[in-house]
Amino acid sequence: MKLLDLQDLHVATEDGVKLVDGVDLVIAQGEALGLVGESGSGKSLTALALLGLVRAPLDARVTRLAIAGQEMRDADETSWRRLRGRSVALVFQDSTTALNPVRTIGSLLVETICRHQRISKREARARALDRLRDVGLQPHHADAYPHLLSGGMRQRAMLALALANRPRLLVADEPTTALDATIQLQILHLLRRESRDRALLLITHDLGVASELCDRIAVLYHGRVREIGSAARLLSTPRHPYTRALLDLVPRFDMEASIPTPIPGSPPAPGEQIQGCSYRLRCPRATEQCLERPTLEGDADYKIACWNPLND
Repeated sequence: MKLLDLQDLHVATEDGVKLVDGVDLVIAQGEALGLVGESGSGKSLTALALLGLVRAPLDARVTRLAIAGQEMRDADETSWRRLRGRSVALVFQDSTTALNPVRTIGSLLVETICRHQRISKREARARALDRLRDVGLQPHHADAYPHLLSGGMRQRAMLALALANRPRLLVADEPTTALDATIQLQILHLLRRESRDRALLLITHDLGVASELCDRIAVLYHGRVREIGSAARLLSTPRHPYTRALLDLVPRFDMEASIPTPIPGSPPAPGEQIQGCSYRLRCPRATEQCLERPTLEGDADYKIACWNPLND
């Protein structure tokens, strides 16, 4: 069953500058999809759009947006509020700013549960403690304020809030940023466990993180998907030069004196107008044909937008 069906997403400024340009994403139940790209590529905007959170002066338009079987393309804010937190939930990147500093973790959880379920506060409190245990926190953490918790604990609390009402679709936006390697791994293991019976969209700039968690990976550059397929295929035999370049940035511990290879140049500014393929200015395989914009071509299992892919 498709728990996310997003077709032809466009996000633009009020004067028509495109920031996300024709993104399609489909995630089935039990599947984890990684949306990977550099900062400014449109990853977080894509997440906000599929949660109905894009606000003026930006404008989001889709051909189709269905979440857990509910068509949301033309939904009003009342419908979105019923859906968010119940059928779909977001794990924010920065738990420090996302959590209300004057509310305890337990009160935030109880409020989230009571908003979507007709139960007493006592029962909601019991469920809140269950959610904390699910993410490796203890019942006494329910009475703590966010600033009293470590970064890893705050991120676990964020995950507990997202899971409070057992959503079908979980969106995690850079959930391990600013955490040390050990805590990162713990959070990734929690996300992998919790995504088994639901769908997960993981947003990250790190292909290494995506490889730990995701069944499929979509590579985003300058607002457009450049390559999408199984994680095993993209990580072992990437065909788009940008995917290859991202892989070369991941440290390799199986190779002596491995040094990540930087991508030459700088990514274009969001919305910058570039003729043809916008990666051609940094691509070692660029030709005159790249002055024309490639379309995303392939089948249900794999697609690529490139005139001169690797391994051809």
